[in-house]
Amino acid sequence: MKDQANIKKVIATSLTAIIATVIVEIAMYAQMGVALTSGIVMARVGMMVVLAIVIVVLAILDLRFDSYITILAMILCAIGDFGGFSQVADRTSLVGLLVQLVAIIGFLASLAGIWYGIMQRKKYADRKLKERLK
Repeated sequence: MKDQANIKKVIATSLTAIIATVIVEIAMYAQMGVALTSGIVMARVGMMVVLAIVIVVLAILDLRFDSYITILAMILCAIGDFGGFSQVADRTSLVGLLVQLVAIIGFLASLAGIWYGIMQRKKYADRKLKERLK
């Protein structure tokens, strides 16, 4: 791990965005009347958990393609959070406001995760260039 600070930022923003996305998606499934124990909900939550594990492990190992996975996952989270924000049914109720708040937090964390993923790739490329020039 060459750059601890950026790796910590990638992990923190990724986990925040993924947790917010899972909360928003569960709220949206509940809003649509889908049982939260159904296969589609469990598969979606399971996919997000696996995605979070992959992001954390790849960020710690500092592999070549970890930034791409981070950026793609954050785009997925941003789309999910934006969709939840725009489709919440009862916007003025307490639950609706909380879902919107979590969606905004998740969306902003996703944008930060995309930025840190770009920075992660830039620092990796700079480090490899320095190794080649030596």
